[in-house]
Amino acid sequence: MILGMMGAKEIMDIPGVESFDIVMAACGTGTMSAGLLSGLAPYQQLLLVSVLKNNFSICDEIDQLLMKDETNNRGIEYSFDFHFGGYAKKNQVLFETMNQFYKIHQVPTDFVYTGKLVHAFYSMLEAGRFPKGSKVMLIHSGGLQGNRSLKNNELIF
Repeated sequence: MILGMMGAKEIMDIPGVESFDIVMAACGTGTMSAGLLSGLAPYQQLLLVSVLKNNFSICDEIDQLLMKDETNNRGIEYSFDFHFGGYAKKNQVLFETMNQFYKIHQVPTDFVYTGKLVHAFYSMLEAGRFPKGSKVMLIHSGGLQGNRSLKNNELIF
Protein backbone atom coordinates (compact mmCIF):
# COMPACT_ATOMS: atom_id res chain seq x y z
CA MET A 1 0.00 0.00 0.00
CA ILE A 2 2.76 2.43 0.86
CA LEU A 3 4.42 2.07 -2.57
CA GLY A 4 1.08 2.65 -4.30
CA MET A 5 0.46 5.70 -2.16
CA MET A 6 3.92 7.08 -2.95
CA GLY A 7 3.35 6.51 -6.66
CA ALA A 8 0.03 8.34 -6.56
CA LYS A 9 1.68 11.24 -4.75
CA GLU A 10 3.98 11.67 -7.76
CA ILE A 11 0.94 12.50 -9.90
CA MET A 12 0.74 15.77 -7.99
CA ASP A 13 4.31 16.62 -9.09
CA ILE A 14 3.54 16.46 -12.81
CA PRO A 15 4.10 19.90 -14.37
CA GLY A 16 0.78 21.71 -14.81
CA VAL A 17 -1.06 19.97 -11.99
CA GLU A 18 -0.46 23.00 -9.78
CA SER A 19 -2.79 25.02 -12.03
CA PHE A 20 -5.85 22.99 -11.01
CA ASP A 21 -8.11 24.07 -8.14
CA ILE A 22 -9.93 20.77 -7.76
CA VAL A 23 -8.53 17.28 -8.25
CA MET A 24 -11.14 14.52 -8.66
CA ALA A 25 -10.50 10.80 -8.44
CA ALA A 26 -12.43 7.59 -7.99
CA CYS A 27 -11.89 6.01 -4.58
CA GLY A 28 -11.94 2.33 -3.65
CA THR A 29 -9.45 1.27 -0.98
CA GLY A 30 -8.04 4.76 -0.48
CA THR A 31 -4.43 4.00 -1.38
CA MET A 32 -4.30 6.31 -4.39
CA SER A 33 -6.44 8.86 -2.57
CA ALA A 34 -4.01 9.03 0.35
CA GLY A 35 -1.13 9.62 -2.06
CA LEU A 36 -2.99 12.37 -3.86
CA LEU A 37 -3.92 14.02 -0.59
CA SER A 38 -0.33 13.97 0.65
CA GLY A 39 0.80 15.73 -2.53
CA LEU A 40 -2.02 18.25 -2.64
CA ALA A 41 -1.09 21.93 -2.57
CA PRO A 42 -2.68 24.00 0.23
CA TYR A 43 -4.93 25.87 -2.24
CA GLN A 44 -6.20 22.68 -3.93
CA GLN A 45 -9.17 20.53 -3.03
CA LEU A 46 -9.33 16.76 -3.46
CA LEU A 47 -12.78 15.46 -4.34
CA LEU A 48 -13.07 11.70 -4.01
CA VAL A 49 -15.89 9.69 -5.57
CA SER A 50 -16.45 6.45 -3.69
CA VAL A 51 -17.20 3.55 -6.02
CA LEU A 52 -18.31 1.38 -3.11
CA LYS A 53 -21.72 1.48 -1.48
CA ASN A 54 -21.71 2.64 2.16
CA ASN A 55 -17.95 3.11 2.12
CA PHE A 56 -18.03 5.72 4.88
CA SER A 57 -15.09 4.20 6.75
CA ILE A 58 -12.80 5.27 3.88
CA CYS A 59 -12.36 8.69 5.49
CA ASP A 60 -10.68 7.18 8.56
CA GLU A 61 -8.78 4.61 6.50
CA ILE A 62 -7.17 7.35 4.40
CA ASP A 63 -6.29 9.33 7.53
CA GLN A 64 -4.60 6.23 9.01
CA LEU A 65 -2.38 5.89 5.93
CA LEU A 66 -1.03 9.41 6.32
CA MET A 67 1.09 11.30 8.79
CA LYS A 68 -0.68 14.09 10.67
CA ASP A 69 1.17 16.83 8.75
CA GLU A 70 0.04 15.30 5.44
CA THR A 71 -3.63 15.80 6.31
CA ASN A 72 -3.51 19.11 8.19
CA ASN A 73 -4.89 22.04 6.22
CA ARG A 74 -5.73 19.83 3.26
CA GLY A 75 -9.04 20.25 1.48
CA ILE A 76 -10.72 16.91 1.00
CA GLU A 77 -14.31 16.08 0.23
CA TYR A 78 -15.97 12.72 -0.28
CA SER A 79 -18.94 11.89 -2.47
CA PHE A 80 -20.85 8.72 -1.73
CA ASP A 81 -23.66 9.20 -4.25
CA PHE A 82 -22.22 7.76 -7.46
CA HIS A 83 -21.56 4.06 -6.74
CA PHE A 84 -24.46 2.87 -8.94
CA GLY A 85 -25.46 0.27 -6.36
CA GLY A 86 -21.98 -0.87 -5.28
CA TYR A 87 -18.59 -2.00 -6.47
CA ALA A 88 -18.61 -2.95 -10.17
CA LYS A 89 -22.36 -2.31 -10.41
CA LYS A 90 -23.54 -0.70 -13.62
CA ASN A 91 -26.57 0.41 -15.59
CA GLN A 92 -27.53 2.08 -18.86
CA VAL A 93 -27.14 5.60 -17.44
CA LEU A 94 -23.52 4.86 -16.59
CA PHE A 95 -22.88 3.42 -20.05
CA GLU A 96 -24.42 6.50 -21.69
CA THR A 97 -22.12 8.76 -19.65
CA MET A 98 -19.08 6.67 -20.55
CA ASN A 99 -20.01 6.73 -24.24
CA GLN A 100 -20.62 10.49 -24.18
CA PHE A 101 -17.23 11.08 -22.56
CA TYR A 102 -15.57 8.87 -25.17
CA LYS A 103 -17.28 10.69 -28.05
CA ILE A 104 -16.00 14.03 -26.76
CA HIS A 105 -12.51 13.11 -25.54
CA GLN A 106 -11.68 9.72 -27.15
CA VAL A 107 -10.73 8.45 -23.69
CA PRO A 108 -12.19 5.08 -22.68
CA THR A 109 -13.38 4.61 -19.10
CA ASP A 110 -14.43 1.57 -17.11
CA PHE A 111 -17.66 0.90 -15.25
CA VAL A 112 -15.88 -0.01 -12.00
CA TYR A 113 -13.98 3.25 -11.29
CA THR A 114 -13.45 5.89 -13.94
CA GLY A 115 -16.91 5.79 -15.51
CA LYS A 116 -18.40 6.56 -12.10
CA LEU A 117 -15.90 9.39 -11.68
CA VAL A 118 -16.91 10.91 -15.01
CA HIS A 119 -20.60 10.56 -14.19
CA ALA A 120 -20.04 12.29 -10.85
CA PHE A 121 -18.15 15.11 -12.59
CA TYR A 122 -20.90 15.71 -15.15
CA SER A 123 -23.60 15.56 -12.46
CA MET A 124 -21.76 18.00 -10.21
CA LEU A 125 -21.01 20.31 -13.12
CA GLU A 126 -24.67 20.38 -14.09
CA ALA A 127 -25.68 21.04 -10.46
CA GLY A 128 -23.31 24.03 -10.24
CA ARG A 129 -21.06 22.33 -7.67
CA PHE A 130 -17.86 23.95 -8.96
CA PRO A 131 -17.24 27.67 -8.50
CA LYS A 132 -17.20 29.63 -11.75
CA GLY A 133 -13.71 29.64 -13.25
CA SER A 134 -12.58 26.52 -11.39
CA LYS A 135 -10.10 24.25 -13.08
CA VAL A 136 -11.00 20.63 -12.35
CA MET A 137 -8.64 17.75 -13.07
CA LEU A 138 -10.02 14.21 -13.34
CA ILE A 139 -7.54 11.45 -12.66
CA HIS A 140 -8.00 8.41 -14.87
CA SER A 141 -6.70 5.56 -12.76
CA GLY A 142 -6.75 3.00 -15.58
CA GLY A 143 -8.14 -0.48 -15.15
CA LEU A 144 -10.17 -0.99 -18.32
CA GLN A 145 -10.12 -4.78 -18.10
CA GLY A 146 -13.57 -4.93 -16.44
CA ASN A 147 -15.11 -3.74 -19.69
CA ARG A 148 -14.17 -7.07 -21.29
CA SER A 149 -17.07 -8.64 -19.39
CA LEU A 150 -19.60 -6.44 -21.18
CA LYS A 151 -21.66 -7.23 -24.27
CA ASN A 152 -20.17 -5.93 -27.52
CA ASN A 153 -22.77 -3.18 -28.04
CA GLU A 154 -22.89 -1.61 -24.55
CA LEU A 155 -19.90 0.70 -25.10
CA ILE A 156 -18.77 2.37 -28.31
CA PHE A 157 -15.08 1.80 -27.62
